[in-house]
Amino acid sequence: MIDVLLVASDTPRQGAAPSSVAALRARGARVLLAGYVDPSRVPPELLGVELLRLPWEDPARPQATARRLWRHTRRDAALRRRARAADVLVALDPAAVYTVWQLAQRNVRADAVHGLAPALRAVEARAEGAAPGAARLSPRTAVLHAAALSRRVGGGLRGGCVRALRFPYGRRVLRTGAGARTWRYALAAPGIPDELRARAARTIARRLRQAGRPTGAALALHGVARRVRGPQLRGELLADAAAEDLRAGRDTARVPEGIASALSAADRHHAQGAPGPTAAALLRALSLLFHRQRHLDALSSPLADDPEGYLRPWRNSRAARAALTPRGRAAPAAPPPSGRPLRLLTVTSGNANFMPLLQEHLAADARVETRALDLSEHQQLRHLTAAPRRQLETALSGGDTEYGRLADRLLRPYLDWADTVFVEWCAAQAGLVTAVDPGTARIVVRLHSYELFTPWPQLTDFSRVDDVVFIAGHVRDLAREVVPALDGHGAPHGPRLHTLHNALDLSGFARPKDGAARFTLGLVGATQVVKDPHWAMEVIRLLRRHDQRYRLLIASGPLNPRVGAGARAYHGLLERDFAELEPSGAVHRLGPCTDMPATFTRIGVVLSSSVREGSHCAVMEGAASGAVPVVRDWPFFAQRPTGARTFWPAEWVVRTPEEAAERVLALTGSEETWRAAGRAAARHAHGTWDWPRVRPTYERLLFSTEEVDAQGGRNSPHHT
Repeated sequence: MIDVLLVASDTPRQGAAPSSVAALRARGARVLLAGYVDPSRVPPELLGVELLRLPWEDPARPQATARRLWRHTRRDAALRRRARAADVLVALDPAAVYTVWQLAQRNVRADAVHGLAPALRAVEARAEGAAPGAARLSPRTAVLHAAALSRRVGGGLRGGCVRALRFPYGRRVLRTGAGARTWRYALAAPGIPDELRARAARTIARRLRQAGRPTGAALALHGVARRVRGPQLRGELLADAAAEDLRAGRDTARVPEGIASALSAADRHHAQGAPGPTAAALLRALSLLFHRQRHLDALSSPLADDPEGYLRPWRNSRAARAALTPRGRAAPAAPPPSGRPLRLLTVTSGNANFMPLLQEHLAADARVETRALDLSEHQQLRHLTAAPRRQLETALSGGDTEYGRLADRLLRPYLDWADTVFVEWCAAQAGLVTAVDPGTARIVVRLHSYELFTPWPQLTDFSRVDDVVFIAGHVRDLAREVVPALDGHGAPHGPRLHTLHNALDLSGFARPKDGAARFTLGLVGATQVVKDPHWAMEVIRLLRRHDQRYRLLIASGPLNPRVGAGARAYHGLLERDFAELEPSGAVHRLGPCTDMPATFTRIGVVLSSSVREGSHCAVMEGAASGAVPVVRDWPFFAQRPTGARTFWPAEWVVRTPEEAAERVLALTGSEETWRAAGRAAARHAHGTWDWPRVRPTYERLLFSTEEVDAQGGRNSPHHT
């Protein structure tokens, strides 16, 4: 028996339908008629057909029939059950096409057709043994029938297409390829006003992303961008499509197109004297240029590979150049005071991980009076810090905006009190502090490494910064290429550039290690993709081919897969590594460790597997404990003049997991060799990075105006 489900938005009229139904029954089909069917108007020829009636709808409002028919169908459990069991699904009229298509997505073995003649052919084919599901409605057919019906009854082309966009787009539908294509067809329908089309595209894109189809979201937005006529709206949609691609972990050709369109829009707005829209367009470009998928959740970065080429579109933008115009300061910074303590204000925004030792030392120094401002704990300043668009608008307006006036009012008491302001991290806090004239306060900004791969150095006015502190020479050299203001371009006098190590207390790490530590490698901190712990897994695999005693301890919290597609993919790779290596004891996760000196007593070899680092304090601490350092030649800097090989002793640095394994085997071959190598590493660490060695460099920074280079290398061209 072949089960046929007929779906109708109205009672079939006497004539063709009854005779065709009789033909279906003559071929052995069992027929069910469902929909908005009035039993009192059913032709006599259909009285023997089983009926399943949906709630009666007002025939005076046929324009809503198609939408309501599907809504009532999906809520009727009996009809859904019969549809799942049917062999042939038939739409008797155009308003039923969309409902039949939806039902067919849930019963993939059923044939789905429009009209009784195709239904007869489908039943005959079934009777002759044809494959189930051979006849299917296309998504385009479903949408165009819906739009056509709405046009007939709803007032023209625009009304029809708009109503087509209102059909259900739940996750269950959009998870299917057919469902996703359906809405792309609907968005491409003619006659929809640009604003309405764009609004619908963004809604569909959001639903597609929620349904797990981010690529479909990008395609929907990009397709609509090609159809709208206004350059502003087109640019916004192209940027949105690029953002969807990056959110999905795909760095496609749509990304540079989105950047170019956003910058073009910014230049148009700037030419029209509209700082607000200009700032919004510039921020769209920056969000794509510095998207975390391109730099932070990846094992390579186009910015690190070619800073000049990568940033050329940004630097060629007239609007961007206007936003980055140095505003300078009304008066130069005053020299350090004599006759009273130096008033030092430290500015942070939540992350003060590298500050405690420095702050503790300065608080105990009679020559310094200190205050601390954590912007994250000040409600109004916190909101100003997280407002890059308003910062850009203020820069474009010469500072005369509500944002600029509020920032000045809130920061002025701190700036008037301070002789020196030390801004930790060249991130949002640096952008906020330099959004106002600092008066005579000296502004010092410390840049670690991560910040260069974010928009914030582009939004910092370095003409208001007196000193920039880098924690490594390779970071300083890359910063000069990423931020021209640090290399004398864009300002008559750039800030002084200093290279100072982080403040570390290594005195507590000199503890005895037992002999088992010789075969234990340690990796500290693996919560980010750039730490690349998979590289360390490759090293331990190679070592265990020689000796099963080698193992890897990971002292770290977990990598968060929810921050982006790149992190999610890398997390999956790591979980496969753990599934392979943990059962045998080759790898053991310790979780976050608060007592690192105690943890390092168990570790005989300290690894740095990162693709990018500023300095990697864990290696310094591990070396100070007597662990043998094995440092990857950080790929972000490996092809540059300065990098891991100029920061560390050259013999510590390796290029590949094979070289790392060779170094470990050579230096752990005997306990005597291992301990001798550990003592040499400890001597270097304590003599180079311990606080008694580093402290004088910070004192020189604060109490003089000379340039401090504790690591060697080029100095600022303005102060040599």
